[in-house]
Amino acid sequence: MADHFGVNPNEILTRAGYDPLHFFDRSLVDPAALAPEVADLALYLNHLSPLARRREVCQAVRALVDAAVRAAQES
Repeated sequence: MADHFGVNPNEILTRAGYDPLHFFDRSLVDPAALAPEVADLALYLNHLSPLARRREVCQAVRALVDAAVRAAQES
C-alpha cells in the first residue's frame, strides 16, 4: 500500500497507531557510503517542506535521473 501511495511504510504504520519498523528507517543509510554530490543533494532535498512538496521534487529528480540512465544506455 505504501508503494501505491509513494510513502515510506513507516508513515502508514505510525498513523495507524503501530510502532515503526527499523528496516523501513531510511535514516539508517550511512551518508559516508554515498558519493559526496549524492549526499549533498539528499541533505538539501531533506530540508524541503511540506512533505508533499519534497515528495514531488524527489519524484521529478528520479524521473530526470531515469531519463539520463536510459539515454546513457542507448548511446
